[in-house]
Amino acid sequence: ALPLAVDGPVGEDALARAQWACVDTPAALLQAVGGLAWPAARLRPWWLSYRAQPVEGAVARPEAALLAGVCEGAPQECAVDGHWLDLPSADPADWAPLLPALLAGADAATALPRRL
Repeated sequence: ALPLAVDGPVGEDALARAQWACVDTPAALLQAVGGLAWPAARLRPWWLSYRAQPVEGAVARPEAALLAGVCEGAPQECAVDGHWLDLPSADPADWAPLLPALLAGADAATALPRRL
């Protein structure tokens, strides 16, 4: 959920924070998981952003599109099947009540797209 903290004006500072939240931190997580004895495939992360790829309206946080790298690369490089969920806002009150139903329905037998 670190990309939810990317805020403020779009610019160098926001891009640096997005680099940390969307590239560096997921890479560190996957590297740490790769060193564990149990299969990395058991980890199924949900990468959260807001308004980076909205269904309706304009893109508000283009920096969070850096999540595309881990979303597409992790399954190929680390055998970690994750999903990128782009939310309507950074405020959990807007979307938190809806997540349990989505996550409860997501299991190994459910073929969800990588980007939602």
